[in-house]
Amino acid sequence: MKTLMTAAIVAAGLLLGGCGKSEDGHAGHNHGPKDAAAAKGEKGHEGHSHGGEPVKVSSNSFEDSIGQMEERLKTIDGLIASGKLDEVHREAEVICTLAKGMPEQTQGWPADKSASAAESAAKLAGMFREIDEVADAGKPDETKAATAKMRDLVAKLKALSPGTKHDHDHK
Repeated sequence: MKTLMTAAIVAAGLLLGGCGKSEDGHAGHNHGPKDAAAAKGEKGHEGHSHGGEPVKVSSNSFEDSIGQMEERLKTIDGLIASGKLDEVHREAEVICTLAKGMPEQTQGWPADKSASAAESAAKLAGMFREIDEVADAGKPDETKAATAKMRDLVAKLKALSPGTKHDHDHK
């Protein structure tokens, strides 16, 4: 139980520091008052360089989150291939938001698996700024590298999922 509490505290600290929050607490980038409105979930994000409403996601389970993340990563791959790096932000933001909710989805898991999942989810949530900055800067190779890191973290989370079959009998 002590391990689980420690992991939860560490994950909460990492999550608060990542996932689209700048030093001043605004969502995404620090672009002034419109980002403050977006951070509060209000309209006003339309003026942001990425456009659109703040991301809203829902997930029914840990496995559902993984599936949605894998789909978003495929979309990011397509955006990179087509040179639409300015659209990567939205997909990365969804992945980040899903990752933030994953620790709650591990309730009832063994403490060690739950702690590992919380740690990987926190790292994934913290990837937002990195991928967003390189994509916004128009750097496809760096965006691919950041996407690869995200993909590795999603794979770690998938391997921890009770819904994943771990068939090691390769006959």
